[in-house]
Amino acid sequence: MKRVDQPSLFASPDGDDESTPLAERLRPRVLDEVAGQGHLIGEGKVLRGMIANDEVPSMIFWGPPGVGKTCHFIGMPECSVHLAEAVIYLSIAPKSNSAYIAYERAKADAMERIAEPVPLVIRNAPTKLMKELEYGKGYKLAHYAENKIADLQCLPDSLQGTEYYTPTSEGVEARIAKRLEEIKAWKAELVRRRNAN
Repeated sequence: MKRVDQPSLFASPDGDDESTPLAERLRPRVLDEVAGQGHLIGEGKVLRGMIANDEVPSMIFWGPPGVGKTCHFIGMPECSVHLAEAVIYLSIAPKSNSAYIAYERAKADAMERIAEPVPLVIRNAPTKLMKELEYGKGYKLAHYAENKIADLQCLPDSLQGTEYYTPTSEGVEARIAKRLEEIKAWKAELVRRRNAN
């Protein structure tokens, strides 16, 4: 029997080498390759228009792990049970409006206070002039610090010490609250050491 060469089910559409991870090769590259999201990205829908006009605001699309890919691969109506699981998961998750309250507090300060300059230490310095003006001087990258915290002034002088976000003790926010307490303790110790010198 003569063997007929057929295209691989997982072959990359644009000729990527086969060592590229399968997930990368299957990832949609254009909106029309995204399955099952017509209500968001179909012709004439708001999100598609924002993407087409390069006007997409910061957004987070979130759901229980696996739901999006499951629906992408299985399709409707078969993945409806997975979507139902996502709805149940989200409906019983602890609720909090702490992020909303923090945003509104920060927005009020942005709208009502004088527009102070960004502290020099966190300014980017892509040009020689900016470096000469000491943009970014003393910047520390928290990624490499032992406790992943950097001692940097990130707010203008008049807002130093301002706290916008107050987590609850519900769900993931309990872990966030614990981390914020660790950060406050670290900063207090830093101030104590500076004052002792």
